[in-house]
Amino acid sequence: MIPATTRALLPLLSLLPSLWAGVIHAQGVAKPTPKQDELMLAGRRAYQAKDYALAAALYAEANAIGPINIALLNEGRARQRLNDCTGAVAAYERVARAPTIDEVTPDTVRGAMERYLDELRSTCPGNLYIHCDPSDMTLSLADAEAGLLDEKSAGSLPPLTCGRAVALPPGIYRVTGAAYDRTRPATARITGTQTTLIELFIDPNPAPEVIVKGGDINYKRLGGWSAVSLGVVGLIGGVFFSALVDQSNEDARELDLRDQITRDEIKEIQRQGDLYEVMQFLSYGAALTGLTSGAILLYLDAQAGPASPSADARLAVTPWMSPSVQGAALTWGF
Repeated sequence: MIPATTRALLPLLSLLPSLWAGVIHAQGVAKPTPKQDELMLAGRRAYQAKDYALAAALYAEANAIGPINIALLNEGRARQRLNDCTGAVAAYERVARAPTIDEVTPDTVRGAMERYLDELRSTCPGNLYIHCDPSDMTLSLADAEAGLLDEKSAGSLPPLTCGRAVALPPGIYRVTGAAYDRTRPATARITGTQTTLIELFIDPNPAPEVIVKGGDINYKRLGGWSAVSLGVVGLIGGVFFSALVDQSNEDARELDLRDQITRDEIKEIQRQGDLYEVMQFLSYGAALTGLTSGAILLYLDAQAGPASPSADARLAVTPWMSPSVQGAALTWGF
């Protein structure tokens, strides 16, 4: 399913591209009849007198005799002045297929058409159509330009219904769908004479949201187990270097049994033995220090009482520490 997005559809009858192409490739040149000349002249006078309803009627009568592109353009303009956006669009769409007249060039008609269409887009309402899944989704509409002087009040906005187009003034709107105790927002940009489609989908069975939550760090516990880990490593190291010291002593005894030995051989054995003894001392020292300090810290932590329960503590594998603290302590120790 497509996520909540908006996309502008082409206006009714592919208005702009067909008009431009049609003006350039109009179907021939027409010779207005005397009656058409009379009606168009009367229509011009009515328009100049701001009697737009009469002007639209006169131009419509002239076009009923035979369509002419300039007469259709002027009829659409008169209807646009009456805020009859649907009638204006219908008249403008017919301009593309109507014949021209010698007195008015196609470029003149095209230039006027561009201006009139721009006005239509900014003044006439557009349609908003919302496809919902589920179909009984509850919809709400708000002006995205809230706080501006030209914002539309909430009471002036019509109610929204899934699967039904609603007329709205040009502008940007926030649409919110609600279902299954969840909401889905979307933004709609309404352009005059056009239809904007929004698809809203809310999954009834969404994937569970994973929330990672852990308790506060217990530094006594962390330090205690880290010290214990260090002590264990030191103890293992002490045993290892003790074995090396024994091996070095064994090598020295074997040299004593030989008939001839060199000074270098004696120095090498002594140097290895001294090194192993130092490492043995340090390892056992680290083991003693780590185990002792770790036991003290863990004892003090146990005496302080149990910490407040958390998601981390509920997964604890020992009475004293949780998996995250254990992992951090062992990693630090090793």
